[in-house]
Amino acid sequence: MDEGIEKLKKNVGGYMKAMVKPIPTSWVDFQSKLQDVGKTRLHVSLDEVAKIASECGISKPTLNTVLDYLNDTGIILYSKTNEKLKYTVITNLRMMIDVVTKIITVVKPDDIDKLPTLMHLCNTLDSEAILQEQLLRHLWRHQKKKDASNFEVFIELMKVFGLLFEKQKGSQPGNRMFMVPTRMQINKEGLEVEEDEQQTVSIYVTPTDFLPDAVYNLLVVSFLDLMNDKGRSSDHVELFRNRSDFDLDDEHVVSLGAVKIKSRNALKIEISHRIKVDEHGKEEPLEPHPSICMEVLSYLRQQLKTVYVTTEGVGYELRVLCHACEPMLRPLHKLEECLKKDSVPCGKKKLVTTARIRRLFSTVEKTTRRS
Repeated sequence: MDEGIEKLKKNVGGYMKAMVKPIPTSWVDFQSKLQDVGKTRLHVSLDEVAKIASECGISKPTLNTVLDYLNDTGIILYSKTNEKLKYTVITNLRMMIDVVTKIITVVKPDDIDKLPTLMHLCNTLDSEAILQEQLLRHLWRHQKKKDASNFEVFIELMKVFGLLFEKQKGSQPGNRMFMVPTRMQINKEGLEVEEDEQQTVSIYVTPTDFLPDAVYNLLVVSFLDLMNDKGRSSDHVELFRNRSDFDLDDEHVVSLGAVKIKSRNALKIEISHRIKVDEHGKEEPLEPHPSICMEVLSYLRQQLKTVYVTTEGVGYELRVLCHACEPMLRPLHKLEECLKKDSVPCGKKKLVTTARIRRLFSTVEKTTRRS
């Protein structure tokens, strides 16, 4: 009859009523046993988890629902949509945090000063945000000693959260290089939401709800892959935490950066044609070539589809800045709508032409002109 206990009962009772349905006692028993396992082990196989669930009276069809619930409440970490992690359940999140902080913080690892080769790799990590696999194995050596399978699980988990990215996919294990976005420097000349000049055209990735920070990092890595496919070296790339520039060819530069639109996070992809200068120093700004614009747009769509396919409840739209409104009040028009129509409404009185966007990004405009 203690007053505090009565208050606790009332609070818990209200919480239970707010749920779709009460939690079965078998789920509580299962959670308890998983947490006991997590006291000594960072992760266990899905088969082992299924065995524990069976002992608790949880059927196989129900297991996924229980794992989703425990994942949502932060008891475990389980990614059923990731091909490399869907057979693994993380049972000790605190241990995982310790593993992550060794990579994303600037704390020097133990014994680095005694190993000149690793010291060089550590300096590269600090200055360029590039992490060599040799250094990564050293940082995680204690966890790897306990369980050799920990290493690849750690890598995949950090990729899921956008904390680690493989710089050149397809490299052999042992010689891999990774990017650590939190180690990147900040570029003082970030991208801005502003009118395109003659030699530039921009696309904005705007969120329907919110834009996860990892989207920028994932797109940076995707464009690095594109550069690699084109045979472009690291000399043609500049990477920063807030902006990255890619010399797609000798004439075009693609810039990717974080911007704010009405206090909300968004991304800007700016395609620029280098300004030509003649022997007299006269500059000639040229529009980006439509083939390059369409290639970038197609690649962007493909990569965003990959990024968002496993992120439930998060969406995006591609938009372009209105060229008819006041600079501080310019709305963003949906890119898809602009590509389908000759003009789009802006406010109650204006009808804005989409000729330039269609000319640069649409095969329809190209075909019409030829005919």
